[in-house]
Amino acid sequence: MKTNVVPWYARNYPAWLALVLIVMGALLYYTRYSLFLFLSSWLFSYSGALSAIFLLGGAFGTLGAWIARKRKTLFTYRIALFSLLFSLGMLAEVNTGEKRGYTQEDVSFMNEGVDLEGTIYLPARDIEGGIVLVHGSADFDRGFYHVWADYFARNGIAVLSFDKRGTGDSGGVFVENNNAAAGNLNLLASDVIAGLERLLEEKELQGVPVGIWGISQAGWILPLVADQYPVDFLLFVSGPTCTVREEQVYSEIRGDHTREATGSREEAEEAVLQNGPGGFDPVPYLENITIPAFWVYGNEDDSIPVGRSTAILDTLIARGKPFEYDVLPQTDHILFARTGLPRFNPAYWRITTEWMRQNILLSPAQTPERSVVRTGPVRGGGMQNDAVVLEEMGLLVSDRNGHVRVTGRIDNLYPEVLLEAGIRPPARVLEFNGEEVQTSEELSAMFKGISKGNAFVIKFEHQGKINEFELEK
Repeated sequence: MKTNVVPWYARNYPAWLALVLIVMGALLYYTRYSLFLFLSSWLFSYSGALSAIFLLGGAFGTLGAWIARKRKTLFTYRIALFSLLFSLGMLAEVNTGEKRGYTQEDVSFMNEGVDLEGTIYLPARDIEGGIVLVHGSADFDRGFYHVWADYFARNGIAVLSFDKRGTGDSGGVFVENNNAAAGNLNLLASDVIAGLERLLEEKELQGVPVGIWGISQAGWILPLVADQYPVDFLLFVSGPTCTVREEQVYSEIRGDHTREATGSREEAEEAVLQNGPGGFDPVPYLENITIPAFWVYGNEDDSIPVGRSTAILDTLIARGKPFEYDVLPQTDHILFARTGLPRFNPAYWRITTEWMRQNILLSPAQTPERSVVRTGPVRGGGMQNDAVVLEEMGLLVSDRNGHVRVTGRIDNLYPEVLLEAGIRPPARVLEFNGEEVQTSEELSAMFKGISKGNAFVIKFEHQGKINEFELEK
C-alpha cells in the first residue's frame, strides 16, 4: 500500500522563499549601521537592493498564494499572502523620500582637469550643517561610504560623498603604490577642497557650519585641507596623527596587508618608537588648526598605531588645541565591534552625535566666539566697494567658484566669514584701529597708512554681529 507523503505543506516553495526574502529585507532595513547596510552600500545601491528584494518577495508571494489556493493549503496561503502584503508595504516605504529623511542628487565637479562624480544628500528637515566625506587609501567608490552619509543625513547634516579619483565614475588615476606620498596626499586634498566648494553651492547650506569627515588615510588629508580652506570642524575615524613611516611599520608587524601578524600590538607600538618618524607628518598642520576636531579609534586596530596617535593628540591638547578623541574597546580599524554580531560599534554613532551637538551644531548666539556665515559669489550691491578695499588689504580671498572669505585670527581662534552681497545684508566696516570708518575711501586711506609687517584691528558688522579681527599687513 502506497503512502502519500506530502513534503512540508505541499512543497509550496515559492511561499517559503517569499518569507525568506522579506525576512532578509526586514533585517537589512531595520538593522541600520550594521554589517547588512555596510555590505549593501559597498556592493550596490542600498535602496535598490531593498527594492529588488521586496519585488521578488512580492512576486514569489503571489505565486505561492496561487499554488496554495490550488492545493487548498491554508497555512502556506497565509504565509504567501503575508509576504505579498508586507513586500508591497516595504516597497512603498523604501521608495518614499520622506521616510528616508533625505534626498539624493548626483553631481559632478572638476579638479585638476579631472571630472569627479558624487552624490549630495540633503536632509528633508532643517539642515544644521554640511560635511564632505574623505576616503581611506583603498579604491572604494562612494557606495562604500553610504553608511556614514546615511547617518549624517538622517541627523540633519547635508553630505557630499564622491568617487575617489580613478574609482567609480570619477576620472583620473587611482594611485595604488606609494599613495601616501606627500604629492598624492596634496592632490587628494585638492579634490576635497573642490568638493567643499561644490557642496557650498547648495543654497540650503548658507549660514551653517561645514566640515569634513574622513577615515584611515584621511587622517593625513584632513589637516592639509583645513590648512588651505576654511572649514568649521574635522571628524576622524581611525585617522593617524603619526607619520607615514610609523604607520607602515605598525601595520606591517600587525599583518594589516598580509593578514599574518608577526608581533603583538604592544610590540608593534614599541617598534614604531624605535624606528622613528619618516615621510609625511600631519603634526605641523595640526599645530596650525584651531577648529574643533574629534578622533575615534578602536583599541584592536591593526592598521594604525593608536597608542602613538593618541599620545600625539595628548600633547596637542595639552597645548590648548580644541581636540578630543575616544578609543572604543573591542573595536577594529573601521570601528566594527569584535564581539557579538558583526556591526559597527553602536557607541560610535552615540559619541559622534553627542560631540557634534556640543561643539558644532549650535546657534551663533551659543557660540559668540565663532562667526561663520556661508555665502555665494560677491556681485553688486552695497558690499562691492568694501569688497574692493578688503581685497586690496589682502583680507579677501576668492576661490574657484567666485566665493569669497575674509580671513584673520583673533586670540588664536580661526574665524572665517564668507560674505555675500545681494543675498544677505552686506558687511559694514565700523572701525579701523579704533577709529570710526564712514566710507570705503577712508578705510583704504587708513590701511595704506599701515606699514608692512605691522598689526592692525578691523571691526565690522555682519547680520547684526560685530566681528573684530587683529591682523598683520
